[in-house]
Amino acid sequence: MSKAGGSSNDIYKSFFNLTSDMFCIANFDGYFELVNNRWTDRLGWSAKELTEKPFFEFIHPEDIKKTDHEFEDVLTNQGSHFFINRYRHKNGEYRVLSWTSVTDFDLQKIYASARDITDEVAKENILLEMQDIAKIGAWQLDTKNKFFSLSSGAQNLLGIDKSIVEIKESLLFIQPSDQQRIKYQFNKSLSESSTFDEEVFGIKSDGKAFRMRIQGYPQFEGDRRRYLSGTIQDVSEEYNLRSRQDEITIQLLQSSKLASLGEISGNIAHEINNPLSIIQGLSNQLSRLSLDSSINPGLVKKYADRIEKTTKRIATIISSLRNVSRNSISDPKVKTPVLNIINDTLGLTGERFKLSNIELSIDFTDADLHVDCRPTEISQVLINLLNNSFDAVRNISSPKVQLKAYSEGGNLILKVIDNGNGIPIGIKEKITEPFFTTKPPGEGTGLGLSISKSIIDKHFGTLNVQSRRGHTEFTITVPFSSGELSSEQVQK
Repeated sequence: MSKAGGSSNDIYKSFFNLTSDMFCIANFDGYFELVNNRWTDRLGWSAKELTEKPFFEFIHPEDIKKTDHEFEDVLTNQGSHFFINRYRHKNGEYRVLSWTSVTDFDLQKIYASARDITDEVAKENILLEMQDIAKIGAWQLDTKNKFFSLSSGAQNLLGIDKSIVEIKESLLFIQPSDQQRIKYQFNKSLSESSTFDEEVFGIKSDGKAFRMRIQGYPQFEGDRRRYLSGTIQDVSEEYNLRSRQDEITIQLLQSSKLASLGEISGNIAHEINNPLSIIQGLSNQLSRLSLDSSINPGLVKKYADRIEKTTKRIATIISSLRNVSRNSISDPKVKTPVLNIINDTLGLTGERFKLSNIELSIDFTDADLHVDCRPTEISQVLINLLNNSFDAVRNISSPKVQLKAYSEGGNLILKVIDNGNGIPIGIKEKITEPFFTTKPPGEGTGLGLSISKSIIDKHFGTLNVQSRRGHTEFTITVPFSSGELSSEQVQK
């Protein structure tokens, strides 16, 4: 008798029937000898129905071979056994059961418990389907044993049926030109406990290339970083869409550039025509002097020097026009004197302000200031902003526009300030939207500020505006260094 006043058999019987798991005792002939009440609850069959037939008659046909193999293992090997199969419910449906069993070889009995995991499997299948739809999978790098573990989603993505691959083998799924960069990111993540997010070109087992996004983060075992875990995702469709968007952006960028130059083209022509008229007049005077027997050498030199100075002025204008108008979208970022950027900008816009009697002041004193950028794109942004300021002040009294450039906190700061009427309330948030313009039809494309913001974004900078009546200030902030790793740095 137990201390609680009941027999041991009563306690075991209560435990056997009241537990939430499906307990059973089976014999070596393939029959259940005893099942608890949970079997009826889960599968609908009575204990009599379950024990009078071989248990193989309740198993899903596709799982019989697997279960038979497990049964043979149970009959021949000691220790615990774990496996999963599907059992038929009395209503014809199948439930997924997770089994744990031990064998008593003396009594030729199998003691087992089964747990109904149908709902968990359904959720897992939904997750796998979602992963397939999202084309995503998980991986883990064991740095001690030098192998990768791959989820089923990752295996599907790469077109393989192995859950474990060695590090050397894993690199075969990455385009050779990208392998060094990924190795660098792995080492950096492990040494600095940092996450990473990279896009590379992947190669499936059938040789088909695709755009792959790799994300990862370190995991610790004790106080050591032993694992890297993360995801891989096929982003080919997104990459192709971005490529098409980039093509459109290139077209819009060039259209915006030509539109900006179109606004000042009349002034450029005027600025070239004036020097040409001077050259023509001086040339005529030199021709007349050549007919005079008493030529004044000093006068000839004076005319010749002025012609040379005037032709240099034309050359500067043409050079600025060529620099700013060319398609620079694929140019690398280069360390550029800020003075060159401002000179190219003023070479194309300065005359416009002068002819319209608009005061344009330049506040820039550091001739040694350099910035990593695509200089023609920064010039385009300044031209766009100066054109906008020109339009904002041309019909007011005492119009003034100021261009400022200086360094602050590791950044280049460029400001374009005017004393116009300001940006109307309610549209400040819209001015950088593509095709939004407050100019009359035919006088603006609505691309200037949108393209300008896109250019500054790609330079890892910001474009902000503050405006009130009598003072509008656009501020460009661009880091002196882009912070991008060079190919040499990646290979180290």
